[in-house]
Amino acid sequence: MQDNLNFFDEFNKSPEKETLKNNPIAYFCAEFALTSSMPIYAGGLGVLAGDLLREASDRSFPIVGVGLYYNDGYETLHNVNEEGFIAAPHIHKSPESFGLEPVMGDNEKPIKITIPIEGRQVAVRAWRWQTGTIPVFLLDTDCEENASDDRRITDHLYVIDRQMRLKQEIVLGIGGARMLREFKVDPAAYHMNDGHPSLLSYELIGRLIKEKHLSFDDAVREASGKIVFTNHTLVTGGQEIFNDDLISLLLSDFMEEMGIPANNFLSLGRIQDASSFSLTQLSFNVAGATNAVSKIHSKYAKGLWPNHPLQPITNGIHVPSWNGIKDEAFWESHIENKRALLAKIHMMKNLDWQDTDFIIAWARRLVEYKRPTAMLDDIAKLKEMLNNSDKPVRFVFSGRLHPSDTTGEEILKKVVEMIEKEVPGSAVFLPDYDLDLARLLTSGCDIWVNTPIVGFEACGTSGMKAALNGVLPVSTLDGWIAEIDLLGRGFPLDNDNITASLMGILKNEIIPLFFERDEKGVPQKWLANMKNCREMIKNDFSATRMLREYIERLYTPFISRTESHPL
Repeated sequence: MQDNLNFFDEFNKSPEKETLKNNPIAYFCAEFALTSSMPIYAGGLGVLAGDLLREASDRSFPIVGVGLYYNDGYETLHNVNEEGFIAAPHIHKSPESFGLEPVMGDNEKPIKITIPIEGRQVAVRAWRWQTGTIPVFLLDTDCEENASDDRRITDHLYVIDRQMRLKQEIVLGIGGARMLREFKVDPAAYHMNDGHPSLLSYELIGRLIKEKHLSFDDAVREASGKIVFTNHTLVTGGQEIFNDDLISLLLSDFMEEMGIPANNFLSLGRIQDASSFSLTQLSFNVAGATNAVSKIHSKYAKGLWPNHPLQPITNGIHVPSWNGIKDEAFWESHIENKRALLAKIHMMKNLDWQDTDFIIAWARRLVEYKRPTAMLDDIAKLKEMLNNSDKPVRFVFSGRLHPSDTTGEEILKKVVEMIEKEVPGSAVFLPDYDLDLARLLTSGCDIWVNTPIVGFEACGTSGMKAALNGVLPVSTLDGWIAEIDLLGRGFPLDNDNITASLMGILKNEIIPLFFERDEKGVPQKWLANMKNCREMIKNDFSATRMLREYIERLYTPFISRTESHPL
């Protein structure tokens, strides 16, 4: 950890830091977890974005965030009853209700830009959120001069309608780049966190064609010198793909305005032998630097994109935001955290669990490759484990899914039904998984179970947050876990026999170790593992280390040529 802090001490005296004061990094993302209550995030992508900006503020690193303000937030299914699923209630909240301020011009009126979309000029305004010293600009089309349909473009995060989704990504990428220019922000680099903002590249390319009279190919090459791309997912469903005709329908006026021929425009994102346009493919084709979010992610990405190698920069977490442990009173802090989680469970489900119980947690996005039912697929062994009064074990399950995810819906229904039918009182599903609940779970349980199919989990930072608080990882060797030695820190699972491996290691190793206590009732061997986990996260998996690697391996080449290539 100290090496990373020393790096920033030196960096803050460097010429690169001076350049960044006038030319900050522009960090674009479709979601930002800025507060638990503002529902403009869905999961790990947004949490990572929020953690990075908080870390940048701590390190006085010049960066600005660019995203969207979703007036109705993220629509999710949050509970189950006899009739099926209940959608979380929508409350249309004004930006001001979350403390956001409109970005005003010299005339004391909100600054607005316009984008030609589907034959209309769509107005976009911006709201400002401040994370320490770092501004985040959230774009919004709910402007009175827009037609009613256009006012709703930024209503829902990850809206199901594909045409509306593309409009959102036009506003994020093209609108975000235009808004920064309107604010007179000249970034050293545009960092695209996943492919959602990648249409910003056309704004940069178009400027070079119009203002410097470059050819399309030359403009692409020069724009690439300003673009960084972080890829997050290997799963097809996480890659934004649109029909060529839809791209042309919505963006033909923009192409004409910027002087970009349609064939050239489509060529950068075209999927081979298909009439489809991929924002991921576009991102690879225009970025001057790319990275994966773990070493194993980089390895598996080579199979999908052999012509676009991704250097691995493993994600990290903002330690102050996720820390719930006092090192000088480690076990006592853990018990306090555990009691806070148990109080939440009592409030939500009226269950009276004890802080001496062994608490297992599985909590993340409800998608098939994460194998959410791994603990439930041998219900007889699970019941035997949960019904052991000598060594009481409890299981907490939580997560999010999108209403359009029918597979995830079936998984959640199965989980809830099995818990209520087979192990009521000993296991529980907690709805409404958000930042606040995540903090309780990652600090208050005893083990963090992670069961993805190896090669599908890009990183899995929730396990880092748990390990920071001494919660031991029990995981397949995927994402960040593949980079560590679990001996003395956690427990590896067999990827090919996930349920048998999990149940066997719980019965034979984990539970006996947890209940092996000294005369004061403290599991000393277990506690040693907890401390090992915590030190590992602070030293190797913090956002401090991640930001340092971004600077050294992604940003520095862009910073050095900023003055000669303004855009």
